[in-house]
Amino acid sequence: MGTKPAQLVAAYSSRGPSLIYPDILKPDFIAPGTKVLAAWVPDQSAAAIGHNLQLSSDYNILQGTSMACPHASRVAALLKGVYPEWIPSAIQSAMMTTANPLDNTNKPISDNGYSYPATPFQMGSGHIDPNKALEPGLIYDASP
Repeated sequence: MGTKPAQLVAAYSSRGPSLIYPDILKPDFIAPGTKVLAAWVPDQSAAAIGHNLQLSSDYNILQGTSMACPHASRVAALLKGVYPEWIPSAIQSAMMTTANPLDNTNKPISDNGYSYPATPFQMGSGHIDPNKALEPGLIYDASP
């Protein structure tokens, strides 16, 4: 809260293009994935005091793709709820065409790992924007 500039592409983020097929631009977009408060397995250590005392918790602060994925999945589920007739490519299109390539200072999103500013190979179309995705204006509805 109040951090400027934000959003950044984290140094640990995957980068494109697709390793399987380099002509496919990846990632599609970026989502929150750093310092996310998330549910945690209570019988696993969440922190330690010294070397001997392991602390458990129902929650933990985590980062990584495993934290960004639930954000993006929830936006996709929200869109499917509002537009039940949309197929996955329409949902992906709405999320991509409304993603924001600018940070909260209205400058291009930075890549904390490699270069400034981030390129589409680092951030895709930008940072996911759930509110804009609800009214994308235009979607690309492509079936296989």
